[in-house]
Amino acid sequence: MSKLHVPPFVVLSAAVSPSRPVRMRRAVQPACAASGFSFRARLLLALAGALLPCFGLQTTARAQGFGATKKTITLERKLPAVVHLPGTAIDIRPVVSDPYKRDVAQALADVLLVNLQKNDTRLHVDKDSPDVVIAYSITTFQTPPPQGYVLQEKRYVNKRWVQVPVQYYKVTGELTIAYMAVDAHKKTLDADTITKKYAQDFQAGTNQAVGTPSSDSNESLASKFNPFKPKKPEENAGPPNAVQLRQLLVDGVVAQLVPRFVNTNEKIEVLLSRGKPFDEANKLAEKNMWERYLEAMETMTPLSDPAQDAYRLYNIGVADEALAYQAEDPKAAHKFLDDAAINYGKAIAAKPDEKYFLDPQTRIETALAYYEKLKEGANTKGDLASVSHGPATPETKTVSAGGGADPKAPLSNDDVIRMAKAGVDEDSIVAAIQDAPKVNFDLSPDGLISLAKAGIKGKIVTAMRTRAKQPPRRTTPPASN
Repeated sequence: MSKLHVPPFVVLSAAVSPSRPVRMRRAVQPACAASGFSFRARLLLALAGALLPCFGLQTTARAQGFGATKKTITLERKLPAVVHLPGTAIDIRPVVSDPYKRDVAQALADVLLVNLQKNDTRLHVDKDSPDVVIAYSITTFQTPPPQGYVLQEKRYVNKRWVQVPVQYYKVTGELTIAYMAVDAHKKTLDADTITKKYAQDFQAGTNQAVGTPSSDSNESLASKFNPFKPKKPEENAGPPNAVQLRQLLVDGVVAQLVPRFVNTNEKIEVLLSRGKPFDEANKLAEKNMWERYLEAMETMTPLSDPAQDAYRLYNIGVADEALAYQAEDPKAAHKFLDDAAINYGKAIAAKPDEKYFLDPQTRIETALAYYEKLKEGANTKGDLASVSHGPATPETKTVSAGGGADPKAPLSNDDVIRMAKAGVDEDSIVAAIQDAPKVNFDLSPDGLISLAKAGIKGKIVTAMRTRAKQPPRRTTPPASN
């Protein structure tokens, strides 16, 4: 039997989006004249090709992104404890004065104990003579009613695109605690505030979360409405009720608190970006060959479109992160985490609307904060009282004879925070950081916390970290008259 030959003209017609009407007879008939197939056979072939995307089969190369079917890699993240506990007997004491907060405070105590003991089986409760007391109070607990809003969106109605109002609602919540850990001699081992926020939009009627895989911008329209595509669990989960939202907030706070007191070893699911340039190299990542994967991503020719090349930078960040978790030497781990933060930051800068770029950078900043705290502890030989607690205050900054801030003084965290509070846009702040002759940024855990409380994160923190690694720049003195 002779091999079926489909003229290129027909294949091209098959790749045309089904949302655009095609005059099939005019498009196919010229190709039919040069082949042995009837027009009816050609028409069927063209229609079959046009329907392939509806069943998840693409006829063209896939663009860079995360795709409708996500590719995930499991990393084993190991973090050493920030604080060295002097013993194994602990007592967890919620301090509650508001009855409204009593339930969430007790729930937090229960979850915290379970997670501490899961990571260190030696820990046990001793309320009479504990080696360590972890006391905390709930400073903020908010789960307000959902807020509705309407967006004008395009919908295909009666064979044309029209603007229609679509109802949405936002579910939010916040839990903040102030905690202190003290030993048997009342010496403070650790103290800070921790916040976990929840914010998710849902479409009214369907209760589908905005931004779930079924509404991913990287997914084709045909794939979204493919009747044979199985739904993922998160697509049908709907909004959390009051109890579920409280649990999400509690779990988020505990996840930040536990690694401060015990070594943690957790498995995390990390996405890999996909596309024709990446798919072959991704096989190395699947085999945990991270050094070769990093080399493959770094030596790959950058994509001409910065928004598409952002996914290559993201994959480089994943490789750096994986190598950090494998490193036995804390210094090597810190270096890889630093590189991962920079590459994740570059990816965000190149494509700020990609939601999957945000969580990894937050995860890396948290891990870096732990290593910074460990380094500070080593430098002070365990004397936590001598550890810096944030950036220099305005009173300690160098002041010139004129009474203002010295223009020759290095750019500091305070300067960045003042620019942000004054309404300077993000890009201008990043440019100021990059152009500063000298910088003196506090990127310790306490410094990062102060920046986060002031709303400084993402691209700005990445720019600060990158600039801090660079040497001071020479400034050209003004010409003398």
